[in-house]
Amino acid sequence: SNNPHELYIEPSITKNLFVRIGRQSLSLDNGRMFSAAPWSQQGRAHEGIRIFYNPKKIATDLTIAFTRKYSDHYQESYSPVASHDYKTLLVHHLKYKINNNWHLTTINAADVFENSDEHKSTRITNGGRIEYSSNDTYLTLSAFYQWGETVDNRNIQAYHFQPEISKVFGHTTVRLGAEVLSGQSAAVHKHFTSSFVPLYGVAWKFMGNMNFFTRFPRDVNDRGLINPYFFVIYQAGKKLMLRNDAHLFYSQYPLIDQKNNSSRKYLGFENDLSVRYKPVKKVEIIYGFSILLAEKSMELLNKVKDADKVPVWSYLMVSYNPTIFHRKKIK
Repeated sequence: SNNPHELYIEPSITKNLFVRIGRQSLSLDNGRMFSAAPWSQQGRAHEGIRIFYNPKKIATDLTIAFTRKYSDHYQESYSPVASHDYKTLLVHHLKYKINNNWHLTTINAADVFENSDEHKSTRITNGGRIEYSSNDTYLTLSAFYQWGETVDNRNIQAYHFQPEISKVFGHTTVRLGAEVLSGQSAAVHKHFTSSFVPLYGVAWKFMGNMNFFTRFPRDVNDRGLINPYFFVIYQAGKKLMLRNDAHLFYSQYPLIDQKNNSSRKYLGFENDLSVRYKPVKKVEIIYGFSILLAEKSMELLNKVKDADKVPVWSYLMVSYNPTIFHRKKIK
């Protein structure tokens, strides 16, 4: 059955104020907290109203979204919204241009959940990003704090931060950074959690192409994750680009094996190599090759069965992006 990714109307109220009403994707900042996930089968969207206000130097918007019950003729697995657990979602986003070099972004979100006995709980996420950019240098720090209450009535005190520096040397760009998602040292506690949940964002472009860490906190057994990374991007010409991404993975707290012994925090190393080639306009060929060198501690996450074996992933993608119909308006 038909279930569109987006379906909305967008009336303008004034020159700088307009409203978007209906089913819509929500892509904010770098996509870590809110992303449209356009590569997946169904994508990710939200249903509600989004109010935009864009005067000079400031762009801000407020989203109020709801999750409704879907009728039987809609297939939930193909719906971009049916998988959401929240009853109500409130998101305020602001981007402020301080000057030509500095930008500030804030994202404040509250999602309201309802459990089986109709008890409502609210999870709140506050944070944002500060950015500095010059001709060849880019510095940024994003940080978020999560608090409130989970669906199972546990108090939340969790955090996420990601510093990064990027530098351009001729045709080569290097990026050095780290992403930290907080966790907790003991098993899941009845009344408390320190495990950060990156809301409705995307994981694959942050933690490696092999997608070992995408669902939090489940993929790290509530222990948190530290991900230092180093990317090298080389523009060999107008048609060819080479890229190599290297990731180190550590759990914030040690994992516990079946004999109740603590394992090493170091989990493993992933390397992602990719080649992007554009032979002609509208055609793009991408080849990728990835490996993971896992430690024994990765076996405790049930990510690999045998750490002595090297998982390998490779892909080839050919894209053709034609213009099916275009009509030029004649004045």
